[in-house]
Amino acid sequence: MMDRGVSLGKQKFAEKLIILNDRAKGILCRLHYIRYCLAEPKLRPIVLKEKIYEPALKHIRKTFPQIDSKNPFVSTILAIDQDIVNSLSPLYYSFVDILEFKDATKEFIVSITSMGINFHVHLNFDISRALFDLIADYVSIMIIMGRIEERKVICSVFNHVHDANRGQQEAFYPRLGQMLNEYDHPIRKLSEDFSPCSAKIITSIMTLANVVNQLKTSDPSMLRGLHALSISEAPSYILHPKNVNWPHNLSILSLDLITRWILLVFLVCSSAMAARPEAIELCKKCIEYGYTVILHRDETIVISSAISEQLLSTKDKFEKKKSAEIVEAVNQCTQNSRFRRQEMRDYLRLSLQELGLLMADSPGILGPKLFILLMGLSMLRDEIVWMVKHAKAQVPKSKHRLQYSDFTDPNMPELLFMLCDLKTLIYKHITVIQNYHLKYLAGYDAAIMRDVVQGIQVAPEEESLLMTSFVETLVSLQDKTAGTGEDFDFTHLRLDWMRLQVSTSSQRSQMNLFENEALGLNMNDTVIHSRAVDDLPKLIEECTDLSFFCFNRTYLEQDFRRCLSQGKMLKYAISYPMVVSEYINASHDMCPEERHHIGEISINKVNQYLDIIASETCGLLAVNIDNRMKYNQQINSSNAANIYLKAHLEKSKKTDKLVARMELVDPGSESHIQNRTNMNIEDVKYYQLVDICWTLNKFIQIEAWGHVFGPREYLTIYLEQNLLKYIHGALQVDPSGSKIRRPSEVANQLASLTSAIRSLELYLNMDLSRFLSKILLEQTQATDSNGEPTIASYYSDWYVQMLRDFSSQDCDSIFFSDERKAFISKSQSFKFETYASHSELQSLAEMIGPYGFRLLRQKLLEDVSNQVKELKRLVIANKEVLVTIRNNLNRPEILNSHCKRIVNIDETNNRLIQIGLILSFCNLSLNALHTILTTRNAFIIDCIRDIKDHYKQEDTVLSLELALASGFKTTLDPILINLLKMHVEETQEDFELWTLFMILIGVTIPEMGHKSLVGFNTVLGAHQNNAHCIATSINTLVGCIFNKFGSTHPVDKMKEFLQLISSRLLRYCQDGENAKESPKYKDHVVILLSTIVKNSSYLTLDMLEAYFPYALMRESYRNVVLGRKKRKGRTEESQY
Repeated sequence: MMDRGVSLGKQKFAEKLIILNDRAKGILCRLHYIRYCLAEPKLRPIVLKEKIYEPALKHIRKTFPQIDSKNPFVSTILAIDQDIVNSLSPLYYSFVDILEFKDATKEFIVSITSMGINFHVHLNFDISRALFDLIADYVSIMIIMGRIEERKVICSVFNHVHDANRGQQEAFYPRLGQMLNEYDHPIRKLSEDFSPCSAKIITSIMTLANVVNQLKTSDPSMLRGLHALSISEAPSYILHPKNVNWPHNLSILSLDLITRWILLVFLVCSSAMAARPEAIELCKKCIEYGYTVILHRDETIVISSAISEQLLSTKDKFEKKKSAEIVEAVNQCTQNSRFRRQEMRDYLRLSLQELGLLMADSPGILGPKLFILLMGLSMLRDEIVWMVKHAKAQVPKSKHRLQYSDFTDPNMPELLFMLCDLKTLIYKHITVIQNYHLKYLAGYDAAIMRDVVQGIQVAPEEESLLMTSFVETLVSLQDKTAGTGEDFDFTHLRLDWMRLQVSTSSQRSQMNLFENEALGLNMNDTVIHSRAVDDLPKLIEECTDLSFFCFNRTYLEQDFRRCLSQGKMLKYAISYPMVVSEYINASHDMCPEERHHIGEISINKVNQYLDIIASETCGLLAVNIDNRMKYNQQINSSNAANIYLKAHLEKSKKTDKLVARMELVDPGSESHIQNRTNMNIEDVKYYQLVDICWTLNKFIQIEAWGHVFGPREYLTIYLEQNLLKYIHGALQVDPSGSKIRRPSEVANQLASLTSAIRSLELYLNMDLSRFLSKILLEQTQATDSNGEPTIASYYSDWYVQMLRDFSSQDCDSIFFSDERKAFISKSQSFKFETYASHSELQSLAEMIGPYGFRLLRQKLLEDVSNQVKELKRLVIANKEVLVTIRNNLNRPEILNSHCKRIVNIDETNNRLIQIGLILSFCNLSLNALHTILTTRNAFIIDCIRDIKDHYKQEDTVLSLELALASGFKTTLDPILINLLKMHVEETQEDFELWTLFMILIGVTIPEMGHKSLVGFNTVLGAHQNNAHCIATSINTLVGCIFNKFGSTHPVDKMKEFLQLISSRLLRYCQDGENAKESPKYKDHVVILLSTIVKNSSYLTLDMLEAYFPYALMRESYRNVVLGRKKRKGRTEESQY
């Protein structure tokens, strides 16, 4: 017991209150962590988990606190003594902390009772609140400790190991064992502990009656009448700090906290409560608000049942009658509270929405109206806490049955969002708030306090010095400004005020606070104003803290799922990761072990919620994309004929069934609505997409345990994944790769896709154009960033495969027409021209651009390289004959005899045609690319043309690469030159070999005249077997092969080729039609020779005239045209 002769200031009651309260919070956290470790199999100590030790533990429970060390079961524990010390030591000393805390708290309460200190929340608010917190936490600690079933086993086992290792029992164990036995029934024991001072505590707690009755449990209608949360009803008082005549410190006090104080005090002081009718009424009022009290985190107690049982356990009949009144209060709670709370939530939702809009528009209002906003946030938090704690608690026996749905609210996402949004608004304008309250402290509070202090007649020296220091501190703030880097700290002022409250609240003090109410009321206001300057984050946390959700995660997760299922609540989905980010606030320095655990939960849950929101956003975006694609398809030109046919058939009465089978929708019919309330499903989904985009854009960053999360970054990841899925889906590639969608159709789908994604920029502060450019640029490469095939690779493989298939069919299934610059299919089953037309290749160029076309050209020319390899093999097979022919070019008799010895003539021609087809397709793609680039960047294309035409010799490769990338045709192809390096060696032997190659094709081409497929179609400007493509293949290969040996060699070799082929054709022309060796279709071969010369960059018509008379060529053209007319005439006669 403390010496009564010592002054109150020297006994440091204020400091002890602060320290004991902080220690109580830490012990509660440790107890919760102990229960978590014992319930978690991975963290549970081995001695409590293994079945081998169960007999020993059973014996220890029976003999506690004594233990028989000679028992054979107990001796098994010593085998793992080190593990026991390591695992049970934190648990044991946590119970030791409880023992020391219990002794210190009981001593403190007895001391303040004996000193005659009076408590009143209106006057000495700080010490009253600290005392109520201390009592409530003390009761909670003892009740929670009684719920740990293994508490006796833990202490006894640890003490036994300690005794065995050190030869003596642990020093605290005797008192600890006594405490654990005494608190087997904690409520009964606590009632005995508080019995001497229960009357004093009840008197102090009754000072909260006016707060509960007049402010905290008021009906919404009464609050509306008082304009408690409205600043627009009285514009003339918009800068007045108070809307209701209540101190700020009481108005922002949590109702959940107040009811916790009252009901836990009444629980342990039930006899004193029953003796006072006003106390019973206050208890009933609190129970009507809620029959459950939170002890700590997720530890709750059905307080109504506990108080009722406590009253029934006494022998006093009067107290037993009061128990019936408690039961009736429970009935009132179960019948009416959920409706009252719903009405209160509706009122708070509308009021805080108005406050938020006004303060966001005029942040200066936050200064004078800060505590009105904090009062509203505190009341809103109380409503959220009420739902969560009652949803989990056991429902007491009553006349009315409650269900889980009674403790949920469809507007819960909006309430959480409002809490987070308004809190963020306060943090955003914290400098405005600090500056206002600095001026308020220096201007108003300083003047009031000076008058109050001067008006006090009797003041001892110590108290006088404290009050003088208050005034001096406030006056010194006159020239101070927040936001300049200066730190403000009023902790000393608040601590001195607590000391003054203690010294002036005693019955023996010369200066009595209860006789100087103005001092208490004004200092309480000054303290709360000082907290708005230097302790605002802590003040906001007290009013808005939702970290209790960390231990009620199931409720939050279920509510989050309901939010996603309710379209109108999607706008507030971001509030859930914001709430989760505050979990770390629940940790305490006395329990550092759980800080990492809580931090990981916070990070994982923020990540999970943001991931789900982003996924939901992409799901809604997918619906919007599908709708856009569907509407775009409706207005596609391919549907025009069907729409016209349906309109035509509707006029006929005989075709009703046919019209009914035609599932056609008129474009734009979805926009025909009669009113705005009856929206179709597409509009509903679009509005949901707008809402969820808005919520992702609301908070740029979310911080959780030192980690920063960007909600929009999650959307970017999902957008990329879904965009790639849509791109691959638009291609409609079958597994075999033989079928693919037309480029124009894919481009149309991509246009709808990109427009849908770009529309998000209206609601998201994101550069989606850059994001789309990145994704679509990847589609021009061989693989994307994930290693998956792209549009360019899919189309490149498909075109290569198609041209390869046509080549395997001897090139008879398609035509390539020089006149039409297009492919023409002979088969009706598949039309290659629908994929290779100029318009389709333009669509492909729009999608894959120069990079994609380079990839396409690369893969096509790889096939050309393979064909060149085979041609080289054929040259080697005929090398001896070709050498002889080359040496006898001017000796026709020898020449003709050796030409007959050439083998594989048809194979050589076919491979040249295949090469020509591929190169012709490459030229078509270049034309399409050039058209697109010219339309987009005409000026740049003109510059590139100028570079191509005037490049320097040493920059040949660079200029050719640039020209090809821009769609210009070039004599030399750098890609093909690079691919031919493996077949063309810069040696004299290889040079001679490729010279013989020109001799080979000069011999084999005239032999094509023996086959009818070489026939020339004058309308299409093409040979039936695509022999005209040989012109493209010869001119390209000659340049790419012989340019490596010197720039003049291509011309020389083409002259040799022209000399040989002209000699052969002249011989056939001289032999006439009746000669056995003369080809029947030699005129068509002559036209092919003319095509080769016209398309050549190394030959001219004058050179051709030197070897082959133009008159013969003109005669060949005439014969081919006349022959076509004769065949056409015979066809017409046969038709008649």
